[in-house]
Amino acid sequence: MDLFLQPVLSKTQRTSLLLFCCLVNVVLMHLTMNLAWYVGLSGALHGYLVGGALLSWSSSKRLNAAILVVIGGKLFVELFWQINQATEQLIGANVVEEAHSYGAVSALIYVLILYVVKKLKIITRKLQ
Repeated sequence: MDLFLQPVLSKTQRTSLLLFCCLVNVVLMHLTMNLAWYVGLSGALHGYLVGGALLSWSSSKRLNAAILVVIGGKLFVELFWQINQATEQLIGANVVEEAHSYGAVSALIYVLILYVVKKLKIITRKLQ
């Protein structure tokens, strides 16, 4: 996964995106769900894909649009059907589908924060 982002995003950008998605995902799950424990990175990985596609949009619009459509479709399907039964059997644990949605939301928050910060820098430069 990181190979497709490596040429367009710096190591710092990729690391901060993944860490942000991990943190926000865990916080959202803690606030909204009653889980005794949670182990997994699938939510953060969904966020990493969504955030990476958005942040590298200008480098390959078609590829990034395809990634967003596939991830969005998967999240939509997960809302209505249990599609992770085989994964649950493979890993021997329940899959928390909400984590995938929270991961995608965390990526949107991350990209929005970067966008606002960038716009604020432009505005402050104009005011100086």
